[in-house]
Amino acid sequence: MKNRTKISIFGIALIVVGLLVYIGYEYIEYKKRFDNYYDFSKEKITQSINGDYKTFSIKRIGLEFETPSDWISTTENGPLTFRDKRVDVDFILSDFREWTQGCMIDVSLEKDIDFDGFSNFDRELVRKEFAKNGEDEFCLYNYCGIETFNGKEFLKYIFEAKDDNLGTTLQFVTFTYFNEEKREILRVFSYLSTRVPECEEHLNHFINNLKI
Repeated sequence: MKNRTKISIFGIALIVVGLLVYIGYEYIEYKKRFDNYYDFSKEKITQSINGDYKTFSIKRIGLEFETPSDWISTTENGPLTFRDKRVDVDFILSDFREWTQGCMIDVSLEKDIDFDGFSNFDRELVRKEFAKNGEDEFCLYNYCGIETFNGKEFLKYIFEAKDDNLGTTLQFVTFTYFNEEKREILRVFSYLSTRVPECEEHLNHFINNLKI
């Protein structure tokens, strides 16, 4: 009886140790997913106004952005957000039916990591090649394609949502640039709505004046 008790305790101990090892491994992998993103709140961002536009520059990582002069920038939780003060909802994606004014653009920068034995950069780059070759069966969105700005190729995704009752269409647009020299992925996210048509113009200006 005592031997059985010892064996049971030993078995439970092994299970607990195994569980802790598994949790530790999963935590490390979880951290990898997010540690590969630049935390813009830790970067020095300079601003200068030139007429109707404001230039944001991050010299250490070689990025420069241009927005309307009355937009503000925030770095909550790491990404860089450029926001028109007139945005009249808290969360555009979920509240797009109530959204009637103001625009927003988000930027993230992702470093290459090895995740589950695969390079994150190389895995994402494959998606660009699929889109470039017109292989739509690998597109997980309403649209996947390649667009070129200032001689640089971007992978463009569009996710679309509609409300037929209101006659409103929302597009969640992502432009992705692959810096093969630095092995970094720059993503520009924005929202477009048939109720706020000026946002498309702001997004086009942002992408066309982006310096990498």
